[in-house]
Amino acid sequence: MIFYAQLHTDGLHPIHNSDAENLGKLKLNTDYKFTVTAPRNLGFHKKYFALINLAFDNQEKFTSVDDLRIYLQMKAGYYRRVPTNDGEMILPESISFASMDQIKFEEVYSRVMDQVCLFLDLSNEEIIQNVVNYL
Repeated sequence: MIFYAQLHTDGLHPIHNSDAENLGKLKLNTDYKFTVTAPRNLGFHKKYFALINLAFDNQEKFTSVDDLRIYLQMKAGYYRRVPTNDGEMILPESISFASMDQIKFEEVYSRVMDQVCLFLDLSNEEIIQNVVNYL
């Protein structure tokens, strides 16, 4: 069962009517195991790509935005090693909505931001001031 809720000082509050129905199906005095995730924020997702576009427009090494995105993401440590018959292959991790929640995506954003700062030799504040122009 999946339901969305917000934590308030007086407990969990369902977000939608269907969430309230699902929460209502839980029995009192029964143990449940919960995995907490934060659903992805589309605006923050757009901010991530604004950051990548800012980096792309201010460099000359890469001819593809996607190649730069993958490079920065892998420099930030978001890759996986896949064994092959010839050794191992290194592939970028997926940043799709299905593959990570908002908490993890904010971590990715922060670490990619650090890489953009190094790549462009700019401060975090300078990057933040300019990302808004790409939204």
